[in-house]
Amino acid sequence: MNSIPECQQKYSAKLTQPFIVQKLSVVELNKSPDALETLWLDHAYVMLDFFAHWCEPCKWADPVINQTLTKLSVPVLLVKVDIDMMPSLAENYSVMSVPTFILLKNKQELWRMRGFDVVSKMISSLEEAIDQN
Repeated sequence: MNSIPECQQKYSAKLTQPFIVQKLSVVELNKSPDALETLWLDHAYVMLDFFAHWCEPCKWADPVINQTLTKLSVPVLLVKVDIDMMPSLAENYSVMSVPTFILLKNKQELWRMRGFDVVSKMISSLEEAIDQN
């Protein structure tokens, strides 16, 4: 399996649109909110993970989010959004603090969490949002 830097090197020259790296069910958007539109075609459920590289709670949340999403009853694409690289997208979703997690189904917000919370609360809250829709 290629590392992220290898993927970046391999595919960035071929892309005319903003650069997207996909590893399993995780995608990181860099530079353009328009790239998010292409992800809706293949994924009903998308979790936006608004983060910043300087944010320690964001770093703590990464493994928890990845583990949590694998336990859900439906596949969810995790889209990591660096607020320093994409402030307009953070503004569009009214993100005021990091980390902020937003679960969307067919572009409609189902669930939102700010800060880093207990895993069990997150899992039950996400499952409830999915079950209701």
